[in-house]
Amino acid sequence: MAKKEEGQKKTGAKKKKEVKKEEAVKSFVSHYHPKGRTKVIEAVKLYREFDLSKNNVVKVVQGVSFDVFSGEFVMLHGPSGCGKSTLLNIIAGLETVDKGKMKIRGKDLAKMNSDQMAEFRRTKIGIVFQSFNLLKSLTNQENVALPLIADGEPRNKALKRGGNLLRMLGLGKHMEKVPTELSGGQQQRVAIARSLAKNPWIILADEPTGNLDSKSTEEVMDIFVTLNRKSKRTVVMVTHNPEHLKYADRIIMLKDGVAVGEKRNVRKIKEKEVEGFNTKRMAISAQ
Repeated sequence: MAKKEEGQKKTGAKKKKEVKKEEAVKSFVSHYHPKGRTKVIEAVKLYREFDLSKNNVVKVVQGVSFDVFSGEFVMLHGPSGCGKSTLLNIIAGLETVDKGKMKIRGKDLAKMNSDQMAEFRRTKIGIVFQSFNLLKSLTNQENVALPLIADGEPRNKALKRGGNLLRMLGLGKHMEKVPTELSGGQQQRVAIARSLAKNPWIILADEPTGNLDSKSTEEVMDIFVTLNRKSKRTVVMVTHNPEHLKYADRIIMLKDGVAVGEKRNVRKIKEKEVEGFNTKRMAISAQ
């Protein structure tokens, strides 16, 4: 009898937890719409789960909805395993959804064929990863030019743009070196330059400072702020680090695959000069 009552209590507690989570899904509705800005990313009740084994289904994203507007710097924040990286992959078209819609500039990614999706990833977004993902056999200039060359751009033209971007980010003296000859912070600058190769207006960054020391971390974050404000790029960044939240315009908070709220930074952090980062070259690098 005691075991039966204990089982009923556990079942009841589990149901309460599920109800509470469902309430959290329904309760997070953002009414934020900055005046004069266009909605560029629209996530509508996204669900994503993974079947790890027959009886082990992990619900990674559960009913998440949010919007991102042109020129915003938005962070997806939460502990490890909350679904933030999966959400970023969904925005990038690297992951599909089981339910819901992900729209970029009004276009539903689920309705794109493989060619359209490939073009979207090549031309509309730039992605910066935690692990840099640079090819060690190529020079830094070639790494930055690679997306252009892969898209059919003449090699000389692609390398010229790659050089402009590296000079903009203070790496003009390191163009002919390979990534392993650079520090972690410098390698991430190369990765940022590569993300800008096709001149995208949306930059996605997945824990971009996870492998960096504190000085390099601050420099990289300041670069993202400058790209957002002076180059008018829309930035969506994933982070678990609360110290990074001061850099964002808006923070979407996640827990257990659910969006639980948002926070806006009314007082924006001041832009800082980053050693070697030449903002005057931005116009040149965009050509």
